[in-house]
Amino acid sequence: MSQPKPYDGPLRWLVPSSSKPGEHHLVQLDAYGVNGCCTCPDFTCRHEPTLKADPRLGGVDKTRCKHIRKVRQAFIDRLIGELSKGVKALALLACASLGAAPSDAFLDALAWAETRNRNITGDDGDAIGPYQWQLAAWLDADHHRKLAGLPRQDWETGARCPRMARAYAVTLLTVYEVRLRDRGLTPTAPRLWLCWTMGFNGAKRVGFNVNAAPAVKRRGYQRLASHLGEHLPTTQR
Repeated sequence: MSQPKPYDGPLRWLVPSSSKPGEHHLVQLDAYGVNGCCTCPDFTCRHEPTLKADPRLGGVDKTRCKHIRKVRQAFIDRLIGELSKGVKALALLACASLGAAPSDAFLDALAWAETRNRNITGDDGDAIGPYQWQLAAWLDADHHRKLAGLPRQDWETGARCPRMARAYAVTLLTVYEVRLRDRGLTPTAPRLWLCWTMGFNGAKRVGFNVNAAPAVKRRGYQRLASHLGEHLPTTQR
């Protein structure tokens, strides 16, 4: 049997007929309490009369046709996926509350390393604001802020707003911290700088080692480290 698909709401689904190509059955998940109903002959002729006579008999597989059972499983799978996103967002917020989020000192140093705190446009218009936000990175942060229910703004406006640009930086750097910890790595300033300036996958390609990064990235880290009162490491810190 082909996979069911949502129709005109989260509780109404269409299921392709297995015996009549091109036809579909409509399943309403919240009909008859938690039993559901379907437009197929099996449900309307065999199960529905029983439920109309005594709705208390519903809510079990024997009062459901195969289409209802199929849709219920698809609905549960989708719900688990959405809940998983929510759990990840909550985990992100929990990490921030437990100190995984970047410090104010690091955020200040990052803006200094990028633009010396100037609200400018760079990379031929591809990087904007004091943190030199690029669109792809902004959208990554925006996705996590949406999941977490945090205030959001479009790239061209938000990246130029020092307050919003900093808030988005907190979000993305927290994501990087969580990803680094998942790999068993301490989110040090050099590693966070690489993730910020090269993206997580770019930083991964150089082993999250600032000494293996391109010269321009090492110079950027020197500016950040100077602002933090640190020194460019000879080994990964």
